[in-house]
Amino acid sequence: MRSTTDPDVLHDEERHRYELRVDGAVVAVADYEHERGAIAILHTEVAPERRRSGLAGRVVRAALNDVAASGRRVVPVCPYVVAYIHRHPEYAELVDAPGEPPGSSA
Repeated sequence: MRSTTDPDVLHDEERHRYELRVDGAVVAVADYEHERGAIAILHTEVAPERRRSGLAGRVVRAALNDVAASGRRVVPVCPYVVAYIHRHPEYAELVDAPGEPPGSSA
């Protein structure tokens, strides 16, 4: 595992996910797979007792920053990630999803 720019988010490359940890416990994840040389973020999840606390945004932001730093592109499959990119257009240039612009409803 290596750290991202958020000290509480780790990139677990073997499990293909970014994990946000609080006091050592995983409280949010963003799962991905490699797709056509890009990173397809498939799913985000936050522990039920931690929802509505901004943790999903933190793990997604860390994942997108890591993808950008690596020079790769992102395919936002997870609806939360699509909405996040729509709200944060600075990440739109990372999107590699022909016919699926950020914010489109599938």
